Amino acid sequence: MPLARLRVSCLVSRGDPPILIQWFKDGQSLTPAKAAEQDIVIQAIDEYASFLAIASLNVRHAGNYTCLASNSAAQDAKTARLTVNVPAYWVQEPVDAFALHKSDLRMTCQANGNPKPLIEWKRATATAAGSLRNYVPVGGSGRGAVLENGTLVMRNVQRSDEGSYLCQATNGIGPAISKVTQLTVKSAAYFTVDKETFTTPLGGAAALDCRAYGDLPITATWFYKDRPLKEGAYDRLAFQTQNLADGFRSSLKISRSQRGDSGNYACKVSNEFGTATKQLTFLVQEAPEEPKNVAVAATNSRMANVGWTAGYDGSSAVINFIVEWKLVKAGESKWSVEHTPGNSSSYTLKNLRPATRYDIRVRAENLLGQSGPSAVVQILTDEEAPSEVPRDVVVTAASSTTINLTWKPPPPEAHNGLLQGYIVGYRVENSTEGFAYKTVKSDRTGGRKEEAIVLKDLRKYTPYAIVLQAYNAMGSGPKLDLTSVWTKEDVPVEAPGSITATAESSQRISLAWEPLRRESINGILLGYKILYKPLTDWTSQPDIKIVQDTICVLDGLRKFTNYTLQVLAFTKVGDGVVSSTVYSHTLPDVPSHPADIKTLVTSPTSILVTWSEPEEKNGFIKQYNVYLRAPNGKKDKKRVVYPDSGSLNKYEFHDLNTNVQYEFWVTAETEVGEGAASFRMKQAPEATGPARIATFPMTIKAHIGGSAVLPCLTVGFPSPALDWIRGGRIIRNNGINDVLESGSLSVKNIQTSDAGLYTCRVKNIYGDDTVEFTLQVQRPPVPPNVSVSAATAESLVVDWQMLYDGGATVKGFTLYYRPTLGSWKSVRFPASLHSYTLKHLMCGQNYQIYMTAYNDVGPSDSSDTVDAKTIGQTPISSNDKSLLVANVSSVLVFLSTWENGGCPIRSFAMKYQAFAEGNVWKSVGELIPGDAESITISDLAPETLYRLKLTAVNEAGTTEHEYSFGTLTETGEVMMPEVVLQKEKSVLPFHEDPSKMIATGGGICGLLLMAVIIAIFVVKRRNRKYSSSGVNIRRDITPLCKLQLTPKHSQSPWQSVAQFSADPKNHTVIPLSSPARVWMPPARNNNESFYGTPKQLNTAIRPTNQHDIQIASLQFEEDEHYQTPSSNRIIKRDESTPDSGFSGSNVKHSHGDSFRRDSMAPTRFSTGSTTSESDNIHKLNVSAHKNRPKPAQRKRPLTNRSKQMAMGTASLLRARPAPATSSSPSSAEDIPFTDYCTSRVPPRRQHQPASVNTIQFPPPPPTHLDDYEDYREPSQYRQQRRAHEVINLQHRYSVNVRGGVEDDDFAGGQEDMVDDDPLQPTTTV
Repeated sequence: MPLARLRVSCLVSRGDPPILIQWFKDGQSLTPAKAAEQDIVIQAIDEYASFLAIASLNVRHAGNYTCLASNSAAQDAKTARLTVNVPAYWVQEPVDAFALHKSDLRMTCQANGNPKPLIEWKRATATAAGSLRNYVPVGGSGRGAVLENGTLVMRNVQRSDEGSYLCQATNGIGPAISKVTQLTVKSAAYFTVDKETFTTPLGGAAALDCRAYGDLPITATWFYKDRPLKEGAYDRLAFQTQNLADGFRSSLKISRSQRGDSGNYACKVSNEFGTATKQLTFLVQEAPEEPKNVAVAATNSRMANVGWTAGYDGSSAVINFIVEWKLVKAGESKWSVEHTPGNSSSYTLKNLRPATRYDIRVRAENLLGQSGPSAVVQILTDEEAPSEVPRDVVVTAASSTTINLTWKPPPPEAHNGLLQGYIVGYRVENSTEGFAYKTVKSDRTGGRKEEAIVLKDLRKYTPYAIVLQAYNAMGSGPKLDLTSVWTKEDVPVEAPGSITATAESSQRISLAWEPLRRESINGILLGYKILYKPLTDWTSQPDIKIVQDTICVLDGLRKFTNYTLQVLAFTKVGDGVVSSTVYSHTLPDVPSHPADIKTLVTSPTSILVTWSEPEEKNGFIKQYNVYLRAPNGKKDKKRVVYPDSGSLNKYEFHDLNTNVQYEFWVTAETEVGEGAASFRMKQAPEATGPARIATFPMTIKAHIGGSAVLPCLTVGFPSPALDWIRGGRIIRNNGINDVLESGSLSVKNIQTSDAGLYTCRVKNIYGDDTVEFTLQVQRPPVPPNVSVSAATAESLVVDWQMLYDGGATVKGFTLYYRPTLGSWKSVRFPASLHSYTLKHLMCGQNYQIYMTAYNDVGPSDSSDTVDAKTIGQTPISSNDKSLLVANVSSVLVFLSTWENGGCPIRSFAMKYQAFAEGNVWKSVGELIPGDAESITISDLAPETLYRLKLTAVNEAGTTEHEYSFGTLTETGEVMMPEVVLQKEKSVLPFHEDPSKMIATGGGICGLLLMAVIIAIFVVKRRNRKYSSSGVNIRRDITPLCKLQLTPKHSQSPWQSVAQFSADPKNHTVIPLSSPARVWMPPARNNNESFYGTPKQLNTAIRPTNQHDIQIASLQFEEDEHYQTPSSNRIIKRDESTPDSGFSGSNVKHSHGDSFRRDSMAPTRFSTGSTTSESDNIHKLNVSAHKNRPKPAQRKRPLTNRSKQMAMGTASLLRARPAPATSSSPSSAEDIPFTDYCTSRVPPRRQHQPASVNTIQFPPPPPTHLDDYEDYREPSQYRQQRRAHEVINLQHRYSVNVRGGVEDDDFAGGQEDMVDDDPLQPTTTV
């Protein structure tokens, strides 16, 4: 098609030159160079016109063309769009195509033009007549698609896609262009299904079909597990092929299918166009196998997650796993069942019981059935806090400060683990304070039927709310709220306060005080007691008045007297604290009459009146009134006399009428008033004056060593003569006893001997008179007689008795006391007391006590010192087996098993060391509080022996105790030997304790002496020889080892001796020359575990002189838990004669008896180890261990080893001669469990080859193996063994078998010993 041309002009219509015209295409300037590149010519006609010309238009010339005219003033532009249309034309014409079946196809068809042509693919289809073609569009959906560039893409080409295809391009510019191409499809061998599964029951027939498609010819090859199968090479396989119209078929037939036929098969087909492989899975189906690796991945108290690995599924998908479980307990056989989908590998069992053992197993299930059960795994669910409260709770108030609480544990099924103890909480009812808590450790020994606690230091007479709950390692169970309980009443602990005492009269005092606080009463207040007495009544007990109010009036008191007053409150229990003393003085009153009066004639006109003081002054005497009344007198005369302290009260009347009788009397007067008159005396002055004494009789008190004046005033005329008389003798002046000018007697340096009656005598010609005076000599009291009548842990009751008060009233006592080596303390109390309780003393301490009394003279000497002791002693160490509970790496020490000796334990101190560490002790923290129930020592080494020193301190002193224990093995087994030593030590060091030094020295000397004797004895025995058939054979007995049978657990029920002996399982025949073997006693299924073992089994073989035979002896010590047979049986049988029966003899069970029995023939012992060929000595090595004490109710599942040791007996040991040398009958020694049983066996001839069989019972680590040359001692036991060498020395014996001389007479003599009775009940060894 000819190409078009273009010419465009640009004319400027107006504007001032110079004008610049520029051309742009699509915004880009068309410079001359750029225009030339695009075949564009730009030509300027003049200054106002320009032309753009394109000689040959092309699509690339299309665009926006702009003409821009500009001058210095402005610019203007015009733009025009150039469009170039081009008809469609081929860029790449389509061609015929070839494609393989199921391959992808690309058919290219590319055209160009402007606008861009539309390319369309069409496929030819036959018309209804079948001859003409009709083209329909292809692509847009399905497997075919037309790309933007016109390429036809077909995926997964099928045979149906073969035919004619038309590609047509058009853009509306000119006619459309088109081209027809041919598509040819060829097919390689292929499968419509490339994977298939075939199944058949085990033993059935199956046909595996391989259907292929593609161009023939097609060949097929079969594979099994990537290995080709050859036709005719297998008797159960058959091959079959067939050509089909649309492909090919090959079949593999399998008869009598087996599990091994299952697997992956492949059918490979091929033709000239390609190959294809079909995977066939053949499954021979059966019931699945049991799951493997059943294990518990996680547990808690109520659930367990069980995991497993699926076993062989039987080539059929497992549809279910069946989890079965049941309790581990006697008689439980029913399995609970849970189903879980077949695709699971774990299941969580729920609603389990806490701290419970379960057996768990798993089954698998598919369409063909269930598998057998898996291996059983046993779990122990975690503990959980107890789920119920304690039962049968009893709460009682024991005292005013204590409450007793007893209860029984919750039901066992509610323990949810090992019940460790109980928590008791208490507080005052309705109080806002929190609960105070105490713990009570649970009884693990089973000895207590109920638990108990005493709550101490409570408030008196107070209601308490109490809660109780059990706890284990996981926490506390539900609380039991108990009914509130009141503590008992007690005496008030406070004294009434703010006491006021007011004297209202001379005989009345009123008191008032504040009431007690409610919390100090400690009960129901019954009232108050007022204790009162005059202050000067030192020895009298106070009077008591009881009132219910807080005021009181005391009547009938002494006038003008100072009273001591005390008040206390009381309940029904007793009196409370006495208040401090208050003093109140009754008011004064008029005095009583003067006690006595005398009238004496001093001259014919005068009378002397004397009088003594009133007995009750009732105040301070202000004056005395002396009255005189004349005969028929109307008015009395009154004279006032003021008292003169220390002088005789007197007044002399003068100017009286001689021989006229007058009446005289006297009154005393206080500030209150005049008192009563004295006796009225009548006297007349006389011309004669008889001798009279004006002084009154009196008692004069004087301190020892002091002085006293005894007054004696005389009257009379003429003047009378005066004498002082004592004891019927007149007292002469001697410098000590002197009569003064006044007539008084002066006594100096008074001693006790001066006490007594003194008489003043006067006399003249008209008369005489006497007055007696008593002199009392006062001294300090005699010390009281002191004793201790009662004692408690914190108090002593001290009693005393006064022997003599020293002539003066005792006013009080002073008590001195101190603990031994302590400082003295003192306490004072009034003279009215004769008993006193010392309180708040130290528990369990010795005290020294003495007293003094005091009066006005002074204190007495000290009484004799009394020694007394408060109740209590040092802590008492515990020997309880439950004190120590050892674990693998720790030990739990129950401190509560120690007794406090009556004095509360203040603290514990603890240190420990491993036996192998010598004297290196490790302390356990700081001081442990004395009320601690238990403490755990951690970080211990497994299977190690330890020493533990435990020290307890209370007020009475210190106790130290040493224990030994062994930690468990890493598998939780009890360490063997488990040696528990208990040794109480004095607090004194060794070098300060003479008894220890003497005992130790004596023990060492004794051991040395015994060692020398034993050494001499052994040397002599080794040197002894005897001759037999001309051959000397040396005998040797050396202590080496001791065999002990100690089963740990047993699931075997107890059997009678007859039952045990009748069971052939309990008999073991050891063949000749057999190697050393371990005898395993039979174990029977029984869930009851027990401890019952013979403690010791001693085996020794020694020669004797009688008949030159050897004696085999077995010795036993029986455990207290073991059932002792009443008789024993020694049985034998000739093993060389199979039909021979047993023969034997009974031995009664006794302590210390022995039994000897002659055997029928020489006995052979199969070889153990030969120590010397020359003298034919053989050694029987027997491992040993010490019997363990019974643990505190610990049960564990039986291990293989414990099953081997489950019976407390050994098997029947038979020994027979070697076949090559002798056919002598064998003898079997049945040694029962007696204390000592001995059986004789004949010797062997020296020339016969000797052998020894060794029976090895399962041993613990050997305790003493220095003599075993062939034993390699584990390093972990070496240090322990050496540390315990001395401890276990007494458990070592040796067994040496010696050659002897056969005595021909022996065989004949033994017939009498044979017992033809049937086999008797026996326990076999």
